[in-house]
Amino acid sequence: MDRTMISGSRDECLHAAWDYWRRLDESECFDIEGIEAPPGAIALIPYDCQLPNSFHPLPLWVKLYASAGLHRFNMLQGTNFKLGYVMKFNKRLALLSPYYITLLAHDSVSGSHQSFQVLVNEQSVGKLNIIIPIARPKGVTTNERLIPCDSFSVDDKLPQWPSHDSFNDTKRFYLVKESELQNNDWINLYLQLVLCAIQRVRISDSDLSKLKIVKAVIETKEDMVSPNERLNAKTAVVYITFKGLANARIAAGEHDERKAIIRRIFDEHTGHLSLLGDLIGEKRFVNIDPVTYFNSPAYLEDITHELPPDSPWMDILAGTGPWIR
Repeated sequence: MDRTMISGSRDECLHAAWDYWRRLDESECFDIEGIEAPPGAIALIPYDCQLPNSFHPLPLWVKLYASAGLHRFNMLQGTNFKLGYVMKFNKRLALLSPYYITLLAHDSVSGSHQSFQVLVNEQSVGKLNIIIPIARPKGVTTNERLIPCDSFSVDDKLPQWPSHDSFNDTKRFYLVKESELQNNDWINLYLQLVLCAIQRVRISDSDLSKLKIVKAVIETKEDMVSPNERLNAKTAVVYITFKGLANARIAAGEHDERKAIIRRIFDEHTGHLSLLGDLIGEKRFVNIDPVTYFNSPAYLEDITHELPPDSPWMDILAGTGPWIR
């Protein structure tokens, strides 16, 4: 084949991919209907959650990401918006992906409704590690240029769980009251995000409804005095003891107390909110034979949760269909 033809074809593909991403950039990647990806391009896949019988992967995860975006907005604006429902979202077909979410929220104080746009960037797998650079009412734009997430550098190491005596340092730690837990549902949201990040498709709304926070302690800077200051601190570490969710893999029953740590950092310069969290004292992927796992019902369950019901891969995984000989 003529090298000129190969070079020309490659240039056409590069130009098509560049034009595709230019159009995505103009739409800010939220409203991408009608923007088709050229062959070979790393595409954003749109999911319309309002279509009848619509299928989209990890619906619970997307709802929690949407709620996390509203939490960022509420924290900065002093509002109290709650998630109504996710209208649509766009993501890449990749293990780590940005989520461009459009949602409808309601203000629990005024009763008004508002559409929002939220961007959540996943940073790693196996634990909660996300950055939220955008959370805004739809149609409201700013003249500020979006600062890339890689310019917002935070380490991915969580602190150790403090000793029992350390928690007695009231200048450093604040024990959240039961009434405050009810009025600050972001604490429960953080816990749900951690569990979903770790267990992925193995968790449902029904599972999360069983969660019971036994104790929540917030670590902040020592110069913060009032409970409100500590609860709304831009930088904080939340230590949560909880129960209500069994996990056979670690031999934990629903009445066993488990622990989670979540670190929150809001960067004033970039406007990015970072949430980093993990379960404490729970070893995962220990003594697992890869061959056994990838042929196990647990792995097949993970895969089938990612596929639409009418996908031909469902038949292949089940060992049926015309593809099986």
